[in-house]
Amino acid sequence: MGTATHTVEVTTGYLFGVGTFTCQGGPDDECHQYPSCQCEEWPCEHPVERQASCWMTPWWNAGEYLSDTYFDDDGDFDRLEWHSGEVRGTWQGDGCTWQYVTPEGASS
Repeated sequence: MGTATHTVEVTTGYLFGVGTFTCQGGPDDECHQYPSCQCEEWPCEHPVERQASCWMTPWWNAGEYLSDTYFDDDGDFDRLEWHSGEVRGTWQGDGCTWQYVTPEGASS
């Protein structure tokens, strides 16, 4: 099972950020392995199955702004520099949060 790369392409960086999420993975990647159920939280008692889409995609598409799901220790989005780049998602039991893998201007 592989680990896919996930990226965000920022289209508007003002205050809360607006962008497009992309998963470069496929059915054999970890992010495409999850239950087919409609349970409110994971993990649940249903078996993990290979899926056509990444589990993070619905969470990205549900929010109007990047800040809706961005994980920030102090919640100070007005000082965050929104930029395009690689991101890492984390399942929080009933939703997804994300962070940049490499901050803007830092070497990878």
